[in-house]
Amino acid sequence: VILCGTGWQSRLVLGAGLGVCRLFCKAGEESKSSPKLEKLMFGAYNKGISPVRTNYDWLNRDEEAVQAYLADPLCGFAPSAGLARDMLTGISMNQKHENLSKMKKALPVLFIAGDADPVGSWGTGVRRTANAFCAAGMQDVRIRLYPGGRHEILNEINKTEVYQDILTWILEKV
Repeated sequence: VILCGTGWQSRLVLGAGLGVCRLFCKAGEESKSSPKLEKLMFGAYNKGISPVRTNYDWLNRDEEAVQAYLADPLCGFAPSAGLARDMLTGISMNQKHENLSKMKKALPVLFIAGDADPVGSWGTGVRRTANAFCAAGMQDVRIRLYPGGRHEILNEINKTEVYQDILTWILEKV
């Protein structure tokens, strides 16, 4: 398994986020785009990123890739409250020890992420997730954090290195 751009959220953050999503759902935003919710969920992701040219510079350092994201009509939309609720519910479920414990213990896992990815809490969330996998009994867990890399590590300025590392890891495991 290769997990890319992952992180870990505290129960407090997840609970608060779910509560806010439920309020937005009750206010009629369950299935319609919610810019306010987008700002709450993703608005701080550019904090600590430099330079900031767009709302999505946290995605990666490659300006062309960010521009392609902005130009794609399937990207950059504000999520509905229902989508955000379901995403946070899934994260909460995935982080439970009893669910992590159900994984095949010998299954190799590689976490790849940028150490400047706000989704992964600048690497801290990635390490926390990997530690949770190990605590659940996973026997082969590896982490590769790329210096300066942001969220879309597969589109980063060092993507050739990332893809080579993935290939090397797969060939080691096959």
